[in-house]
Amino acid sequence: MNVLLVTVDSLRADRVGYNGYSRNTTPFLDSLADDGVFFRRAYSPSSHTREAVPSILTGTYPSSAVTRRYRIRQPTVARLLSAEGYETGAFLSAPFFTTGKGYDDGFDRFDSAYSRYSAGMFAQYGWEILTNSHYRDGFDVNGSLVSFVRDAEEPFFAWGHYMDVHAPYNRSDEQWFGEGMDGRETQMAFRKAKYLPSRVSPDERRALADEYDNGVRLFDEVMRDLFDRLNEAGALDDTIVFVTSDHGEALGENGEFAHRQALSPEVLRVPLWVYGDGDENVRKPVSTVDILPTIAEKTGVSVDCDGVRLRKNDDDALREIRASRYGYLGRQEKELLRI
Repeated sequence: MNVLLVTVDSLRADRVGYNGYSRNTTPFLDSLADDGVFFRRAYSPSSHTREAVPSILTGTYPSSAVTRRYRIRQPTVARLLSAEGYETGAFLSAPFFTTGKGYDDGFDRFDSAYSRYSAGMFAQYGWEILTNSHYRDGFDVNGSLVSFVRDAEEPFFAWGHYMDVHAPYNRSDEQWFGEGMDGRETQMAFRKAKYLPSRVSPDERRALADEYDNGVRLFDEVMRDLFDRLNEAGALDDTIVFVTSDHGEALGENGEFAHRQALSPEVLRVPLWVYGDGDENVRKPVSTVDILPTIAEKTGVSVDCDGVRLRKNDDDALREIRASRYGYLGRQEKELLRI
């Protein structure tokens, strides 16, 4: 069985139509939920990418997944599957996923917008921020990922990470919701919300929420494009696909914006789709650390981790779902739920 892992940055669960959101932000992903498994109550183990993504890749909570310098210190899903003969590829758009932090471990092909820390990388990233062009385009990620899948000798494992929803919420050229701000206005409004949240006016908060929703709809279009391309390549027939977010995003709730240290439902509750493994609407709480043991079950790989299979049958068993604040590595994670 082939495995595809899709992670998107900053998508909160309550902005998904299948979770009851009033705006039509996710028409394609809603159809994916109809044809696959959708987890209504999935939680991230951290409020930030540098802890949340390593936890997804290793099936462990942040205090075990990464060092204090945010280097991955547990075997990743790529390393485990590579050892079993899988051809592996990563196609990434965030500046945190570098070789120096161990993200390339286990990947035959490592295609990252910022592959290693260097003066050139920081200069590039700074220029992209100034010109409002930062982060790799999601459709470009699709092209590289599908090219790898077409050429791969099965079985394969592919991971794509997308930034279309991430702040400053100005990725989309199309305006599905709200009246719209230009890229510079959106960027300035977001910086104000992040660093001076008490000064954000109701109109600015509403405009930021509109732009955020436009980013969600853009990501939905990116996913439609990805699945169309994979279907044309005949790559979905024996592939299980996981689509989730590393964490959510605060949009003014309790005076909070973005995703920093708040362990709030807006930041920690994320959507989770599984395609190619039946169809079911699951209300039982799960964690994204449960993705790796589910992959291990489907591929016959042995793994020792904190997560459990997403659709484990022993519903009466006690189990913790935990999360940690960004920047508090090494301290005890907060217990969110015991189920």
